[in-house]
Amino acid sequence: MITQNYNNHYIRLNEQSHIIKGFSDAFEIPLETDICICKEGVRHFELNGVVNLSLFDFNNVPKYKYVEGEILETTEEERQVYLSSSPQPDPTAQDIMATQITQLMLENAEKEDQLQTLANQVTELMLGGM
Repeated sequence: MITQNYNNHYIRLNEQSHIIKGFSDAFEIPLETDICICKEGVRHFELNGVVNLSLFDFNNVPKYKYVEGEILETTEEERQVYLSSSPQPDPTAQDIMATQITQLMLENAEKEDQLQTLANQVTELMLGGM
């Protein structure tokens, strides 16, 4: 007789009840606060029939929430609120350099405009001018 081994599937929530982690007890021991959503699951975490689906969108905003025992998709409005309230990461060295380069390019463009204006004035003076 073949015995079927099942795994429990769990979700972990943040303070706003967004699902920030999904896993199977085949790979991780759940914390006391983790919620079991399936007691007869396959080896890998599965949600809505999709194995190991992404719980976050491309902006690293949670796509799912847990409300009164139900898993719901977050709305676009909720994602925007989450994104706008999230602390922004410190700029990287590349970000800082890109900002500095942009500033230098703007300063150079202004100086080029000033030089062109002066060159035009000199040309007018040389041609019998002002």
